[in-house]
Amino acid sequence: FDDMSKNQSTVLVRGCKAPVQTVACHPSKPYLAISGFTSQLQVFDYLKKRIVFSSTFKNLYISKLRFESKGEHLIAGSTCGTIKI
Repeated sequence: FDDMSKNQSTVLVRGCKAPVQTVACHPSKPYLAISGFTSQLQVFDYLKKRIVFSSTFKNLYISKLRFESKGEHLIAGSTCGTIKI
């Protein structure tokens, strides 16, 4: 994140197999949750540059992600109206 202080963009994640549909930042940890139309959810530690959690939801395409205010739960909403916590 050092480059961000210089008003330069920084690539955090590469190699997603499909377009990224939604992202969410953890309120206190250096985590970025990412999902797209692969039915896969990944939580990425952007300081250590590694995936800390990954899950695939069969036939469920996540369209919205949000950490609750304390960061204890990640809520995922899908294109079919399903919500997972």
